[in-house]
Order: sequence, then structure tokens, then C-alpha cells
Amino acid sequence: MGCLNLPRNIIGTDAFVPFLPTVEPSRMYDDSEILKILEASIQAGFEAVDFSFHPPLVTAIRTLRASYGKSLVVLANPSWGCGVEIEGREAIHSRDRLYSAIMERKMHMVDRICQSPLAPERRHCWTGSHSLQCSLTQREISSICLNKERFTKRLFEMAPLADAFMIGADYADLLVLLGRFEILNEMFEYASAILPVICISHFTEEVLPALGVLPIIGHFIPFGKYTAFFSHDRVLQVASTQRILGVFNILRGAGPNDSIKDLIAFAKTAFPEASLLFGIGETWHAKQIQDAMMRA
Repeated sequence: MGCLNLPRNIIGTDAFVPFLPTVEPSRMYDDSEILKILEASIQAGFEAVDFSFHPPLVTAIRTLRASYGKSLVVLANPSWGCGVEIEGREAIHSRDRLYSAIMERKMHMVDRICQSPLAPERRHCWTGSHSLQCSLTQREISSICLNKERFTKRLFEMAPLADAFMIGADYADLLVLLGRFEILNEMFEYASAILPVICISHFTEEVLPALGVLPIIGHFIPFGKYTAFFSHDRVLQVASTQRILGVFNILRGAGPNDSIKDLIAFAKTAFPEASLLFGIGETWHAKQIQDAMMRA
């Protein structure tokens, strides 16, 4: 499976990617803007970046790889649009219905989410925006499959630019919770034959034990003052049995009175050896975060 030395800070690039066609992005970035923001982040002290397959972002990563070589660690996330399908259609386009199916089957988890300190918009995602009436049927859940040709094509497109794959995100959680773990295992088997693989997931308490058997070098999990889906203590207990390489969503849900330094310190105290992944969407974001990191 290989190994990987990750730097302390990682640039998250989700802001540049229009993941869902039904969701209007808050801002559109052209190729030059993306490159400018990533360059500013590297100059501020970031030494790693993750990326999904979005052509303008891929172009920027290719330029950075040519400029910085292996001194910049690159994590390729092929999960979005990767070929997990429901009846021949990309599964993530049925995201609301997927989460509704989980709500039907995992109401105990939803009840605990309602009591958790996670950011309000994330709580609404689970309790206010999904109608049980539009849940996937069992037939549709049984039809979920991996388009192997599409998935392996994506892997080979991204691999030359990357040091490792970071796979999972929504699919890591959804496939485990819907009882289709075998698809996830298939994805990781293909990817681990090419590069080291990191698993990224969201619902640590519910899915991390199952994910630990995959051919991976470690996990990225969400952990912030406002972004633990359940109790922080329980997340730490479950995470202690796995190799946590990085944490994300550290600043999510913060209000105007929250200190970035304190929020970073909260994550660093819990996971002192882990890398910290921060979503960057403007040239000044990275410097602000790096300055806070130095004081945390």
C-alpha cells in the first residue's frame, strides 16, 4: 500500500469545484484565479494540496506540479463523478434520496445528530432537507454498482499528478450505512494497486470501524469545535483505534466571535500528529490560517 509523509497544513480545494449541478456555486473561478489562489497558499507556507477532477483545477495542479515537483504533496480525490451509479446514473445526483434512505434505516443516528454540536447547516442537511417520501427504494439500493471502466479511467487520469489518492467523502459514509460496503472495497482495491490510498469520511462513529479493513494507509476525518456529528469524546474513542492522518472541517460553523487560533488549537490538541486540511477560496485565506497556526 505504500507510505506517505504529509506536511502539517493541506490546501482544500472544494471551493473551486461545482459538485452538484442542482446547487448554484457561491462563486465561479477561472483557471488563472485558481492558480493564483493556490500559489498564494503555497507562498504562505502550505506544502500539500488535494484536488477533485474539475478541468480548471486539474490544469492548475498540473502547473503547480511542474513548478514545485515532489516538494508539493498532491492528494487526488477521484470520488466525485467517479462511476458509482444507481440504475446507470451517477449516484451523487441522488444525494438527497441517498441520505433519506439512511434516515429511514438509521434514525438512532439522526436523533443523536439533532443533539450534537455540529454546525446548524449540517444539522439541517439531515433533519430538514430530506423527505422520507423520496427515499431510495430497496431495489434502487440493490442496483448501486461501480462502473469499473469509468472509475479506473478517472484513477489513471489523476495518478500522474498525485502522490496518493484520497477516496470516500459522501460515498464512504453512504455505502457503509446502506449496506453496500463491497462497492467501496472494490474502489479501494483498484486504487491501492496504483498509489497509496487515504480514506476520507464524515460520520466517524458510525463508519470508521468498517472502513479500517480497507487497503488504506490511514484516514481523514472531520473534527472541529462545531463539526463533530456526535460527541467529541466518542469520536476520539473510535478514532483511537485507527490511524488518523488528517482532520478537516476545523473552522466550519464558526461564528464572528470565534477565534481561528482557538479553533485550530482545539483540533491540534485532539490530534497532535495529524495534518490539518483547510478549505481555501481566496488569496488571503491561507495567510490568515497560517498566522493562526503559528499562534495555536
